[in-house]
Amino acid sequence: DHIGVSSLNDAGKKFERVNRLHGRSRNYDLDFVLDVNCELFECNPDDNLHVLLASSLSGSIDDNVFNPNDAAAPLADNFDYIMHGRVFSIKHLESQRIELQASFGGLLFRLRGEQGLLDKFVVDNTFFILLKNVGGSGL
Repeated sequence: DHIGVSSLNDAGKKFERVNRLHGRSRNYDLDFVLDVNCELFECNPDDNLHVLLASSLSGSIDDNVFNPNDAAAPLADNFDYIMHGRVFSIKHLESQRIELQASFGGLLFRLRGEQGLLDKFVVDNTFFILLKNVGGSGL
């Protein structure tokens, strides 16, 4: 999906190396807030991000076993920034909407959207988020 970054650090910058991105999907009814290490991933308001949520980097089902010899990680080659995290909260909101919250080693992620788009997630699911900054407002 492509996410338009609407703002950075709405409540002020809390940590020196962390930016909190706020954005909205260009294709779906999804709003997101994501913490990123700003020394590793540069982003500005009005940038567009290509975002992918995946259970593994190889495109196969994740068996929760790390294999350093797994050369089949084609997803990683197409993105600039990758984090692995765990869902810690799922809230059912009004109008068939869900709020999903996850942590990537302390960097937080919140995704709100239609239940049909997010119903495959359950608490304690692990997943990868892959990001690529594709530039300013012209997609």
